[in-house]
Amino acid sequence: MEIVRVKVPGRNRTVYRMIVKKREDGRYIVRAPKNNVMIRDLFLMRDTDYGKESLLPIGAVILKKGRHTRRK
Repeated sequence: MEIVRVKVPGRNRTVYRMIVKKREDGRYIVRAPKNNVMIRDLFLMRDTDYGKESLLPIGAVILKKGRHTRRK
């Protein structure tokens, strides 16, 4: 599982999504963060911070892939 920024068609802003798995046809099953969860806490990937699984729409573009690194 990883956290990515996604450009969803029909929206002006990018959104964060957690990729759960990839289907055989190449589309992704993702989970969206719940309201009032800070972006810096998304990368902890707690189950309670995310909603139910959904299918990423056709035409969505993944802008950033990879794990978030924190400075110590």
